[in-house]
Amino acid sequence: MSLSVYPRLLDKLVCPHCWAEFAPEDALWIATHASLYGDDKLGEGELRRFLPSRFTPDNKAIDPEGAEATETGCPRCHLKIPRRLFEMPVVFFSILGAPGSGKSYLLASMIWQARQSMAERFQMLLTDADAAMNARLIEYEERQFLSAQPDQLTWLPKTEEQGTLYNRVQMPDRAVNLPRPFLFSLSPGEGHPNEDKKTALSRVLCLYDNAGESFLPGADESTGPVTGHLARSEALLFCFDPTQDPRFRAECEGKTEDPQMTGAGRSGGQSIRQDSILLEAINRVRQKAGMREDEKISATLVVLVTKWDAWRNLLPDVATDPPFGKVERDREAIDEDLILQTSAKLRDLLRRTCPELAAAAATVSNEVIFMPVSATGRRPELDPKSGQLGIRPKDIRPQWAEVSLIYLLARRFRGLIDVGRRKPGQTGRG
Repeated sequence: MSLSVYPRLLDKLVCPHCWAEFAPEDALWIATHASLYGDDKLGEGELRRFLPSRFTPDNKAIDPEGAEATETGCPRCHLKIPRRLFEMPVVFFSILGAPGSGKSYLLASMIWQARQSMAERFQMLLTDADAAMNARLIEYEERQFLSAQPDQLTWLPKTEEQGTLYNRVQMPDRAVNLPRPFLFSLSPGEGHPNEDKKTALSRVLCLYDNAGESFLPGADESTGPVTGHLARSEALLFCFDPTQDPRFRAECEGKTEDPQMTGAGRSGGQSIRQDSILLEAINRVRQKAGMREDEKISATLVVLVTKWDAWRNLLPDVATDPPFGKVERDREAIDEDLILQTSAKLRDLLRRTCPELAAAAATVSNEVIFMPVSATGRRPELDPKSGQLGIRPKDIRPQWAEVSLIYLLARRFRGLIDVGRRKPGQTGRG
């Protein structure tokens, strides 16, 4: 089979759905003829996957009914593999947290803010590698930042263990649920100092989001490896929700009127041991990799303490402006000193209020970074009709939402984004 339609092919790629590794020439093609609905792994609603024997003059596959095929699928799970993954190396990140920790809001704000900051500050492009696969996240971004009714309260649906974030696939031994990844292209843009090396520096970011229930200790995974991406991920972003911890809320007593801290409108009733969710996730990584139970993972762990707007008085000397600036040269860079200083302060706060979480994080990875984040920058309002906590799009001002993602990408891929350290005697951002 020929895939010379692609301008440059990797020697091997990884399926973002089932994580099978295969050579480009082993990819299946997706039929387009209307009579070819019904795939043995994806069901009657999906077009058949096939290995072609005929090609058009420009090397596109011809399906069994003579129609031209344009898209490819994984030879193992049959799910669609976007073109970008044949052309660019991929990096895997995963975001996880307890039910109700604010992951959906944070993820939408993270990507929206990263798109803006990377373009304006760092001359980098973060674009959708496949708009259809990113459809749910795009919808979240539009609800929060592009609403036609910015004065009206809006809220995001809870991430479910089934539904639009998962694909049902019939594997040889059983039917499984596989997580739908969000895929982004990352490349130097106009004005970037390494714009001429765009082909060599461009990457695909594969980001996973799971329902919090998937990580509850003892959660049944008999329906499939919905959290199997953890073992592939180079960074784990763990969302810790301080509003779900009574000790953290007690620390805020008298210092905030946020309904999530005071009790009015809090999501959920009983508090969840969030450290156990983190440890359960890491245990799955160790099991997949055949590691000892006390062995630390190689991935970076970023503990994102969410809903910063509700508890920011506990870190009064940390500014909510993102830690970007001209800290070393005329080019904008990430202020790594400020990030690490903030991490140390937040770690100390957690050691005082939630010591088991800080201790659990230390056992997970040799590299743990703590960051405060707020997806909205202000407290939510309780909608009297629905009983839902919502936010008015016109009021959203995210705080540090994109920082973890940009910092991780900058450190992982040198030459894309500068990571700066302050000059001697410099105390702030330029």
